[in-house]
Order: sequence, then structure tokens, then C-alpha cells
Amino acid sequence: MWRSLWCFLSSCSSCRRTSTLVVPSQPLVVPVGSEVTLPCELESVKNIKDLVVEWARHDLKPRYVHIRRDGLDLLIDQNSLYLGRTPTLFTDELKHGNISLKLTSVGVSDDGTYRCFVPELGIDSTVRLHVGKFTTPLGLVPGASLSQQQTDCEAQRLLHLQSDPELHQHLHSGHCEADR
Repeated sequence: MWRSLWCFLSSCSSCRRTSTLVVPSQPLVVPVGSEVTLPCELESVKNIKDLVVEWARHDLKPRYVHIRRDGLDLLIDQNSLYLGRTPTLFTDELKHGNISLKLTSVGVSDDGTYRCFVPELGIDSTVRLHVGKFTTPLGLVPGASLSQQQTDCEAQRLLHLQSDPELHQHLHSGHCEADR
């Protein structure tokens, strides 16, 4: 009881750090033009709807991507690159400790490390985002059905691309060993 009272009165950092933020350990990879949710959640469920939540990139000036304070989203300190692209946090989820941030119309300039920070709790964590233009290899179209022969042909192309210069010539002509 005395320890709890002491912590409350002194706001010591060891007492404030009773929870950690859970974020992905691997970078998120998204194509240009998409939308992405930067996941960030308190490990132990806690209602944080009235706490300050900051999302920032320290390589930018101003660094703030999104700030929520006193139950409101603050745009005044937000970096202009993010204006209109970070809708409010998932407000219904704040009571469960979810402070994930949705980012819309993702561009190459969004590639970077994002910091999720709850100052009152003294906890933060980072999420890495990779953004790029992605294409399918060798003209494959996502969702298209391929015959077994087409699949075998594409597999041969992938396996022998570097080791067989003649096959490289056939890539652009549409031929492969399965066609012969």
C-alpha cells in the first residue's frame, strides 16, 4: 500500500512502466497508393482514451504524424505531409489499449520509422514501414489462373534466369523449354 501511495505521489518511472507497447517485429511492406494500419497496442489492456498519444517520425520537421490529446486529434503540430491522411485513431479501440494509426494514400516519402508514444505512461515503440513500387516477376498477373504448362514454364524461367544466357533471350520472346 505504501509503495502504491509513494508511486502515485512521486510518479516514479519504475511505477509508470507497468505496460509495454506491442508492435510488429518485422517491417510492414506496402505498395504506393495503398493504405496501411501501423499497429501499436498496450500489452496489458488499459483504457487510454484520455491519455496523450503521439505518432512521430524523428527524421521529419515537424516530426509529428498524428497527435491525440484530451480526446481530440490535434492538427496544429502535424507535419504537412500527413494532413488529411491520418484519420482519427481507432477511438472505439482506445479503451482496449489499441493506439494503431491508419495512414491513407501511402507514398514513397512515407517510408521510414514511426514512433508510437504514450507520454503519461512513459512508454514508446517503433514501427518500420517500407513503401515501394512492386511488380510481379516475369509478367505474372496476381489472381490469374495459369495452366500447368504455364506454371512449369515460369518456374523454369525463374530457376535458369541467371545461369542460362540463351534462356534470357527467350524471356522476351515468350518461349521457354516447356514450349519446345
